[in-house]
Amino acid sequence: MSERYEYPLRMCVWELTLRCNARCRLCGSSADKARSGELSTGECIDLAKEMIDLGLRTVTLSGGEPLLRHGFDEIATFCVKSKVRTDIVSNGLLIDDDMAARIKDLGLYGVTLSFDGPEQVHDDLRGVPGNYQKLLRAIEHLQKHDVRVGAITHVNRTNLPHMNELAERLTAAGVLAWRLQLTIPPDPRYQNEMLLPQQLPEVIELIKRVQRQGKMKCYGSHSIGYYGRDELDVRRGPDSGPRVWKGCPAGLSGIGLLSDGRINGCLSLLIHGERFIEGSIRERSLTEMWRDPNLFAYNRNFDATKSSGACRACRFLTTCRRGCFNVLVAADEHMTHNPLCMHALESTGRTKTPAAQPDRPSIVLFVADGLRPDFLGCYGGPDTPTIDHLAQHGVRVKHARSAAAWTVPAVASMLTGMSPHRLGLVKWRQNWSRANDDLFSLLAEQDYAVGSFAFDRRHLFTNVPQAQVTGLSWDLTGIEDWLTAHHSRPSFTYVHWWGTHAPYISSAMPLAKWRKSMQLLTDTLDRHREFAAKLRVMYRMAIRHLDQRVLPRILQAIEKGRGLDNTIFIFTSDHGECWAERYATAEPVRDVFDFHGRALYEENLRVPLIFYGAVEPEELAVPAVHMDLAPTIAALTRSGASASTFPDGINLFDYHIVNRPLFAVADRDFVDAGQVPTDPNEVYALFACLDGDQKVIRDLRDNRWEWYDLTHDPQESNNLAASEKLPPANIREAMNDEWTNVAPVKWNREEDQDIRRRLRNLGYL
Repeated sequence: MSERYEYPLRMCVWELTLRCNARCRLCGSSADKARSGELSTGECIDLAKEMIDLGLRTVTLSGGEPLLRHGFDEIATFCVKSKVRTDIVSNGLLIDDDMAARIKDLGLYGVTLSFDGPEQVHDDLRGVPGNYQKLLRAIEHLQKHDVRVGAITHVNRTNLPHMNELAERLTAAGVLAWRLQLTIPPDPRYQNEMLLPQQLPEVIELIKRVQRQGKMKCYGSHSIGYYGRDELDVRRGPDSGPRVWKGCPAGLSGIGLLSDGRINGCLSLLIHGERFIEGSIRERSLTEMWRDPNLFAYNRNFDATKSSGACRACRFLTTCRRGCFNVLVAADEHMTHNPLCMHALESTGRTKTPAAQPDRPSIVLFVADGLRPDFLGCYGGPDTPTIDHLAQHGVRVKHARSAAAWTVPAVASMLTGMSPHRLGLVKWRQNWSRANDDLFSLLAEQDYAVGSFAFDRRHLFTNVPQAQVTGLSWDLTGIEDWLTAHHSRPSFTYVHWWGTHAPYISSAMPLAKWRKSMQLLTDTLDRHREFAAKLRVMYRMAIRHLDQRVLPRILQAIEKGRGLDNTIFIFTSDHGECWAERYATAEPVRDVFDFHGRALYEENLRVPLIFYGAVEPEELAVPAVHMDLAPTIAALTRSGASASTFPDGINLFDYHIVNRPLFAVADRDFVDAGQVPTDPNEVYALFACLDGDQKVIRDLRDNRWEWYDLTHDPQESNNLAASEKLPPANIREAMNDEWTNVAPVKWNREEDQDIRRRLRNLGYL
């Protein structure tokens, strides 16, 4: 099979010039002045000849504003006379009666005008007062000369509420076809203009509604959802019947041409910088580049095995190929998962737009220490009526994990949106000192009443003054009084419930007695492994007490205070728990067994996460981690915190990056086990990375690896690295980058050991 036959060039979007007479703040071309070194008219004609020889059938002349291009008539005429369907996309500012007549004489297939909304919305986004009225007059001029007129709209959060009105205006103006596509802003400042995944159904319903009216054709572009129930309607083009998505054509049958002669698979990919530029016709011929098997590799060498998230197991994967690459890169830099997929949204039930919440809802963050999700009915365990009710009528996050296997770093991550290793909390006996922004200080600055209820006034928040330890979590009456008292003012309340932590005692206990009980349990478990079964019974009883006695009182107090309509109750745990399951036939680790802290298996890391109250019920399949709580709460409370405030987390109700590696730490050697590092800066830790269904754990002391495929081995019983096989390179690289770039402590890597050995041999050490 020849390369020419394998990749016939069929369509081209051609930026004739970057010069533009508008100032659109969301422009994907960043248009203004002409691009340096733009092609001459002769070079453009030669380039058009090459494309025609490669099989070109349609070309869209774009910009900037293509009508500002010197030699536009000659280029357009050549394409038309060569039997290539030629149209243009214009802002309409230059189209008067004379220009409309000129366009008619050129024989162009049609003109597509850019509309961003009704008058005020359009003019604000375009940056040119009066642009909308000029567009309406341009339509009249073009219709007078029998030129086909279409419209294109980039849908975003600003104009989405105005789309129905715009549809009416375009229909009344006699527009023949209206194409909708998603806004992908080139400027990071405007990333919040991108639609949420759950807003896509609103766009698709709009398309269907306009189609049913039968007055104007309406369809979605490459960026609008994939393989949902309305796929045939979404892609019903202006000149044909229903279509289905068959994968992104960039570099396969489509090409993008820049005005200076550089090429890529699609002009929209310019938003993502130089990474998708394949070369320049001034250095190599277009034919040579098009037939080069090493170019357009992101699409031509598509690898289904590199998919993640919902894409990984999707039955449409080999056809859809993860959708539009522009959307894919914007959502996931590694291009492994597309969160803007209607099939995935419909499959998971995540098609609802979140209900409007109070401007300043109260927040109750309830952390049940050591609570595993598989012991709750809503996560597949025994019935827990109260917690199951929260999950059924609230937002249940299916896959949530802790960032650490013990309490202090886990809680610090929840409240700062930062990983434990970024905070430097990687050793067992460390306490959290406030050195970064946290939810306590952030919400206090927003005039929230802030209070916390912990195990002991000296634990967790000793060095975090703003936390204002109001009382102990054993004191349910004190918590009730606090929640009831703050009925007229928003509050942030942190409750750390210790009853689900060993030794599973649900009433107040002096700290010294509690520690003595814990020591007795660990000693007993080390000597009598069969005691673990009895521990699990005690654990279930502690959960039952929490579910039936504690939580109902907390919820009733919220209702008596600001009410659940004005409060978001967040239920989670700091980490999971284990009872020697993995050490049943082995010697105790360092002769001291601890219930958590020293391992990073799923029973240690999986946590429940439920939002209840002033939220719309739904189930979230997005993988979540403790660091996500801070940015999520900041967004729910309208705090105005920037993304940089919480660098390691995402807002779970406003996500675009679904596939991301999740990291967690555990202490490899406890100080009380006698394993004191000789170098105070050296860390004896376990470091884990979860990427999709691939889980990798690395022992930073002796460089041992564990690697598990959670899809086929959810119990983590088959270590794929046991046979001297290294985990996937991308995960190893991600772990290395994360630790070395973030952790303020030394990673005792094998290369460090080699350097020290060489220096010692040379007499320097």
